[in-house]
Amino acid sequence: MVGKSLSHYKITAELGRGGMGIVYRAEDTKLDRTVAIKVLPSAALASDDDRARFYREAKAAAQLHHPHIASVFEIDEAVPSDAPHGTEPSPFIAMEYIEGETLHDRIQKGPLKLEEAVRIASQIASGLKAAHAKDIVHRDIKSGNIMLTEEGDAKILDFGLAQTAASTKLTRMGSTLGTVAYMSPEQARGEAVDLRTDLWSLGAVLYEMIAGRSPFPGDYEQAVVYEILNQDPDPLTAVRTGVPMGLEWIVSKCMAKKTQDRYQNATDLLVDLRNVDLSTSGMSRMSGAISKADPAGLPVANPSGTGEPSLAAAAKKGWPLTALISWGILGIMVGVLATWSLINSPSALVGVHRLSIPVPSLAPVALDTDRSSVAISPDGKRLVYVAIEDGQTVLFLRDLDRDVAHAIPDTRGASSPFFSPDSRELGYFVGNDLRSLRLPSGAATVLATTSPVSRGASWGMENFIVFSTDPNGILRSLTGEVVSSLDSTKNEYSHRWPDMLPNNRGLLYTVDTGGDFDNALIAVLDLQTGSSKILIRGGTQARFAHSGHIVYAKAGALYAVPFDPDRLQIGSAEAVMVQDSILMEPGGVAHFSISDNGTLVYVEGPAWQPSHRLVWVSRNGNAESLSMPLAEYEHPRISKDGRSLAVVIREGSNYDIWVSRDIERGTLDPVTRHPQEDVRPIWTGDGRLVIASEQSGTAPRIHLIESTGITKARPVLTAPANGEGFATWPGSVSKDGNLAYTEHYFLRSGGTGTDILVLPINGENEPEVFVNSEFDELMPAFSPDGTMIAYVSNERGDSEVYIKRYPVSGQHVRISTDGGTEPLWDPSGTRLFYRNGYQMMEVTVSTEPILSSSSPALLFEEQYKLGRLGRNYDISTDGQRFLMVSEEHEANVEEIRVVLNWFEELNRLVPISN
Repeated sequence: MVGKSLSHYKITAELGRGGMGIVYRAEDTKLDRTVAIKVLPSAALASDDDRARFYREAKAAAQLHHPHIASVFEIDEAVPSDAPHGTEPSPFIAMEYIEGETLHDRIQKGPLKLEEAVRIASQIASGLKAAHAKDIVHRDIKSGNIMLTEEGDAKILDFGLAQTAASTKLTRMGSTLGTVAYMSPEQARGEAVDLRTDLWSLGAVLYEMIAGRSPFPGDYEQAVVYEILNQDPDPLTAVRTGVPMGLEWIVSKCMAKKTQDRYQNATDLLVDLRNVDLSTSGMSRMSGAISKADPAGLPVANPSGTGEPSLAAAAKKGWPLTALISWGILGIMVGVLATWSLINSPSALVGVHRLSIPVPSLAPVALDTDRSSVAISPDGKRLVYVAIEDGQTVLFLRDLDRDVAHAIPDTRGASSPFFSPDSRELGYFVGNDLRSLRLPSGAATVLATTSPVSRGASWGMENFIVFSTDPNGILRSLTGEVVSSLDSTKNEYSHRWPDMLPNNRGLLYTVDTGGDFDNALIAVLDLQTGSSKILIRGGTQARFAHSGHIVYAKAGALYAVPFDPDRLQIGSAEAVMVQDSILMEPGGVAHFSISDNGTLVYVEGPAWQPSHRLVWVSRNGNAESLSMPLAEYEHPRISKDGRSLAVVIREGSNYDIWVSRDIERGTLDPVTRHPQEDVRPIWTGDGRLVIASEQSGTAPRIHLIESTGITKARPVLTAPANGEGFATWPGSVSKDGNLAYTEHYFLRSGGTGTDILVLPINGENEPEVFVNSEFDELMPAFSPDGTMIAYVSNERGDSEVYIKRYPVSGQHVRISTDGGTEPLWDPSGTRLFYRNGYQMMEVTVSTEPILSSSSPALLFEEQYKLGRLGRNYDISTDGQRFLMVSEEHEANVEEIRVVLNWFEELNRLVPISN
């Protein structure tokens, strides 16, 4: 098989064999990435039932996107290249390729350190928690199914392969004693299993990591099964010295013979793993709300002290008597005092303390992946975060010494919160507005109107704000003064994430050169001389820490270097990673914030990886995924005949148009390969051409491209020669070839503004103004007969959807009643759809005797990705299904991490030289 091709995968090496098939390393020739291909034997799909069950289970597994689960990219069948004629297709699964070794191989080298074992078990439990939340049970958790990356992180393999009757048979035929040793009692008896069988198996894996051997080391399969059903493993405290009783208790509870005596969910297990005290024979609070682990699962000092629940509550949980005696009343009293200290005087704490704040509705990537979601006040007392409420983002405020948070009024649609230096005011973005308000609930004030793409702001000491806005670099509020401007000769694409230094001496910012944000530049601007220089190559979102460091993000982690804010120079020391597992996204945004007194807050997660899917959604909200690979999709568009699809795929900072000539088959091919952005495709009526907007620095244009692949585009509309501050976004094409598009001038007389124009693309290229007002108009959509245009305007403050006749002049009619965006006509032209947050709305439009509409009706409400300055969905030709972009990578974001006294750790890791 090596050297051959399977579908669009070129096999490069064999990685391993087992009862469920052969695993190869392969190159994905379409997406230019290395993958692992598991080719199943033909017996795996011996019957139609097996085949249907396999695809059903594998598709369910493909919905799992978690940093500790190996991603499934594709499920298919294909005949290997050069195979004899008539060869049956081989079923295969294309998965994430992981450099590293299996946990089984690692254990063969000897028992793991207790901290490492707990960390790995916590990561596995976190992955199982995500799978179980979607009713997916692995059924074959074992050390051989856990990969350890080169960094030592765990990845669970083979979700979706343990369900079919044939696969069970094959697994048993090709099994080893090691495989049987991880079976739960109910699994060994051949009974139905649920998520608790995975927790049993994880307990066996944790036992193996600590002891260096299986909990049931029998010489043959029948003996192992007998021990599983009738014997308890040797106590870990007897097998290895130094094992805390609390850790032994966790393993024992995982491997209880009766399912009702085990952990009932992965959440409780994960919390107890995070809270286990490895320094003594006791444990800290079990299954509590406060976590006692860093993002990698390493136990650290417990911010709530060593206090335990009451003896009665502990006994009710089934704690062993020896554990109750060990912890006792003294532990409870110490815990009460330590908890009081944490809540009432966090600054008085000694040492670094970590805790978690549950936020089920946290939305760091809900509306705009280029904007941040958390901010802590400079005094370290208040936390603001972005959450979802009624389908829209809202800012929530929480005092760190309280257990409750409340929504801040006038912040619907808000993102990127940031505090004033005195911690009393809050700035944030809503659409194109930069706003501020007095905390806790003052009235909002609009400080400036920004470009539609603004990436971060910072509050200076003299009550002014600097903010990022494309393509003008960084501006100053109130005056509109340009603080930093782009240098096109250096291929500067944008200036992002400004951070004012103390005493307004200088300004840190990120320079995007249009590439991978791991290779972006961090610069400092001297506000006294106006000169700037590059400080760091490779990183984004730099923040000055009052410990005397620059902290910045790269590849899902935080790095730090010493920095002198007076001389605007970094120290001689190399950058050091100071915090891992920071959620990062493709726009270079990392979700973290630092207070002046040394509190770090962040959203835990990996560096961004493609995790979006295209899905069909019925009018009642039922969804079905298309058989296309995971990617960062935007702006899907269905051709007029309903057969073809054009869609934007984002790779790093690059956007290109891809086309499928058969939507249901699911193959995609690129039709643009530009270093600039090619976005917002539109099909013309003949189905041959796609219109896209190429955002090439200060010279954006609308052009026509052949959908079969191009080497050269034909410009239709190009920015003026002095096009600084000019942008265009195509919206919709009428049946007679007229293009409605948005034109935006960032700096024009009277302020910024966005208008709608119409361009005859099949004739003379002379645009006509359709809507020109003091407000912003966006997202124009022609009705199918070309007699009306729907669009979005902010003339009432929030964005609303309007319709207006075309080409005759007349009054416009508002059809949305409580906010709206992304309008789209159905093929009949009698109904109009739009989105209000995550709600899909529908109205019926009448033209006689006057232009009017019905009251909006809600079709469904689901968290499908919203458009970035454009409509991010389309409708089938029969008007019954919506093609939408899923946001599956949001599902596991449920809490904010808080690290008190973080500067103590930072100074230890990166000392400031004298």
